[in-house]
Amino acid sequence: MIVILFKKFSVIVLIGFLAVTLLTGSVVSAQEMAEDELAAIVNGEEISILEIDEFIGTEQVVMQIFQTNQEFGQLLLQTEAGHDLMNEYRKMKFDEFLTYYLLNREVEEKGLEMTDDDKDEFFDDHLELVMAQNNMNEQELLQVLQQQGIQSLDEYKEMFLEMNEQDMLIFTLQEETVGTIEITEEEMQEYYDNNQSQFEVEAGSQVRHILLDTEEEAGEVLERLNAGEDFAELAREVSTCPSADQGGELGVVNEGTQFDQTFKDAALSLDTGEVSEIVATDFGYHIIKVDDIVEAGLRDFSEVRDEIEAILLDRERQVVWQEYVEELMENAEVENKL
Repeated sequence: MIVILFKKFSVIVLIGFLAVTLLTGSVVSAQEMAEDELAAIVNGEEISILEIDEFIGTEQVVMQIFQTNQEFGQLLLQTEAGHDLMNEYRKMKFDEFLTYYLLNREVEEKGLEMTDDDKDEFFDDHLELVMAQNNMNEQELLQVLQQQGIQSLDEYKEMFLEMNEQDMLIFTLQEETVGTIEITEEEMQEYYDNNQSQFEVEAGSQVRHILLDTEEEAGEVLERLNAGEDFAELAREVSTCPSADQGGELGVVNEGTQFDQTFKDAALSLDTGEVSEIVATDFGYHIIKVDDIVEAGLRDFSEVRDEIEAILLDRERQVVWQEYVEELMENAEVENKL
């Protein structure tokens, strides 16, 4: 996935947002001082300082300053020097705002919209990212949200979609712009030949696992495995690890792998096709399976072809998108009045 201006809404950002929101009534809004002032004219359209402030979060910055130093916050709002400082911040962020503004105009001109299925997929991807980054399962995430006054994932989803609507539409524009790029077999083979050190592997075990919250749950899953159920399918069904979507696959594990030592010891003691007993670590209760014992050496091109395609595709998409954005910026008629 290409990283653009899109703001994936993490738990930490959410918590910060809520804290700032509670304070918005306690001080004079920074925007109130300049909401009618003209900041720029872009392609004949007037842009107010308020629009820029809303994008760059000037009010939130002021709130945070008031939290830590109320005297300085008052100087920032009530003195000419403070106003000048805030305007320098706007100037610093103007190109970022301009990019976002022009992309939104492109979205409007193309009439792009997101279906409910698109929104569901976006939110599901976001949840997976948040849980992976914070090493938590869905229940733990919900507990964090409830501590911030959000009672359900549905409520969180509604907030997320509302706050990120324009960013999601820009992402849709991006996918439309770069979605037709293809990588040839010759390009992939050339990358493989020139970067073989990336595809050298140490000896180890090709491992997948199922992670459960309680020993009782792990025991029930182990019984199902012993009864003949498929390991990968069970991982997708019950594992709380983000690897569940890949059937619990973790890749090659060896002594150099940055995993829990107890987990590694258990994994490396298994033969090909063997399933472990329940393994307890600080992360929960694991059931481990070794798919293969891997010898040190160079992975075949056929084995890494899809990885190489993803690398080259992402690189090319980045280039095409950057060129698209730069062309928008170059063709825009901009009169900056900050």
